[in-house]
Amino acid sequence: MRDNLQAMGAEQRHTFTATFERTGYKTKDVRYATYYQPTLLVNDVTDEQGKVLTDHLWFNYTLGFQKLGHLEKGDRLQFDGRITTYTKGYQGWDAELSAEHPIETDYKIERPTKIKLLGVCEERPPLPKDNWDLVQQIMDENAAFYQARDAQVATERAAREAAKLEKAKQEFREEKRREEAERAAEEAAAQAEGRAYRFARFSVTVMPQPYCNERGDLVWPRDRTPREYSRYRVVDRIDGRVLADNHGHGYLNGPKALRAYQKQLRQDEETRLTQEWLEKQPSDLLWAWVQAAQVSEPMLTAGQLRVQMKQRVAKAIGNPLTEQASDISFDAFFRNWWRQIRDALGQIISKRRHEFLAAQPPELPTAWFQEAVAAGVQRDDRQQYVLTKMTEYISGLSLEQQVPPTDGLLRRWQKLARRATRQGRRRN
Repeated sequence: MRDNLQAMGAEQRHTFTATFERTGYKTKDVRYATYYQPTLLVNDVTDEQGKVLTDHLWFNYTLGFQKLGHLEKGDRLQFDGRITTYTKGYQGWDAELSAEHPIETDYKIERPTKIKLLGVCEERPPLPKDNWDLVQQIMDENAAFYQARDAQVATERAAREAAKLEKAKQEFREEKRREEAERAAEEAAAQAEGRAYRFARFSVTVMPQPYCNERGDLVWPRDRTPREYSRYRVVDRIDGRVLADNHGHGYLNGPKALRAYQKQLRQDEETRLTQEWLEKQPSDLLWAWVQAAQVSEPMLTAGQLRVQMKQRVAKAIGNPLTEQASDISFDAFFRNWWRQIRDALGQIISKRRHEFLAAQPPELPTAWFQEAVAAGVQRDDRQQYVLTKMTEYISGLSLEQQVPPTDGLLRRWQKLARRATRQGRRRN
């Protein structure tokens, strides 16, 4: 970093002196077109007291410099300018070049004015007025430099590519050695534990995906090249058949793949033992309990019935269930048993709800809503007020007429009320 320039500050303009080295140019691609900008390089930049501020600086070849005519190497220039910051470093996709030339902030002199050529009395030859003609002259004057530079760049690029290729080959060999060692260790562990399965590594190709930036815009990454990642799955030790691979996505490591597959095996075994136990029980036992609960408490919903039945089943059969299936968790057992009657219970509750709505006056929800408005109930609390009124109304009916007072029932009742209102308007 140019600390001497930083120390001068950017509050005011200063006078500087420098030695002309050579001209150059830079390019900029804008909408499929390349624009050329002439530049010049100066060395040994000093302030008014002769203190060296930096060893070199680049400037745009502006009209202020062009008016001096054709400059020669070693010419002394004087100019005024202001200190400012700029960003330098490699901003491409090459990781090695980014490491060699990291992005950082440095200091420069901008907007040079009052440009003078010191110690020269004779008038210098004028420069071409057209920008492209000036660029062509710069290219011709520095042809040897650019040829040598291009040759050096090509040599360095070839050396980098060769180094990358050799590094990739070395990494591939190391990866294969690690994979073989990992496979041998897993095979030995599976044999020692008596497992018929083991984890194996495979490659997954991942396409780059867009992401949201700080402003919430969906942007794509610069590098859209598909990338390969190593993942793990569980295979059969004998025939290599895939047993678990997380729907083709794989797992991050071998132990995680084994844990996932072993969990799946436990669940399958639990389901099998549960099913065997259920086949030995009376098929209508739980259904009889549910029907008895509906008769005594008809306002219970399906969810409330499930909680009540779970408690009753646990009390009736105990935990563990039997000596033969002692490792079955009670939750898995009850889940499988409840699944057998769930659909039938839903059909019965739906039928009772339909019969209830057909027997009730459709205008009741509207009357309860108007009552809530008259009572000054807040807008957000009116639906809850109507639901409470409906619950009180249903609890006052006989047990044969009662149904679970849910939000779904209230919405259906209100829908019937709106339909009856529209029909009445049509008759009028």
